[in-house]
Amino acid sequence: GEEGGHSGQGSTAREEAAELLQLLQLAPDDYMLGKTVVFLRSGVLARCEAARARHLSKCFATVQARTRGRSARRNFHSVRSSAVLLQQTLRRRVKRREAARLA
Repeated sequence: GEEGGHSGQGSTAREEAAELLQLLQLAPDDYMLGKTVVFLRSGVLARCEAARARHLSKCFATVQARTRGRSARRNFHSVRSSAVLLQQTLRRRVKRREAARLA
């Protein structure tokens, strides 16, 4: 029968498992689909887990880079705002001194 097909087209768990195994680019002789179990040849599970670890590592690095970038931009804007405020204050002081000197 049909089991939890989440693709919306009524695919069976077996069809979804076969699709996943194709996406993993496993050779057909590296696995065997049973009625309820996927049998993997020796070493195939380790290769799949290594690929999963690499993929997760890339995902974590992307999240980390975006978080660091956002933090750096926030810090930059804060520093720039402070610099602009300081420049305005100094310009005002210089103008006041010049005005006082000329008066």
